[in-house]
Amino acid sequence: MFTPRSCTINPDIILASGDAKFIGANGDELQAEIKDSELGTTTGIATGTFLFVGGTGRFDQAQGSADFTVTQDLNSGTFDVVAQGRIDY
Repeated sequence: MFTPRSCTINPDIILASGDAKFIGANGDELQAEIKDSELGTTTGIATGTFLFVGGTGRFDQAQGSADFTVTQDLNSGTFDVVAQGRIDY
C-alpha cells in the first residue's frame, strides 16, 4: 500500500511511503517498507529504497535494503523496476 503526498517544493513530484511484498516461486514472501520514494508525475520515474523487514519461510528473519528506480509508461501504465542492494537471511 502506497501513501502518496505532494511535495511542497515541486508540485510535479509525489512523495510516497508504504509497504511491498515480493513472492518467490516457492511461495516464500519477503516484506519491505518503502522509504524516501519520489515519483516524477511528468517523467514517470520514481526512486526510493526498499527496507527489508522479514517475511515467511526462508525470509523469516530477512534484513537489508535496496535502492530502486521505477520507470513507468504514463500512457499504458506498464513499468520496469530495477533494484540493487543486499538481503541477509
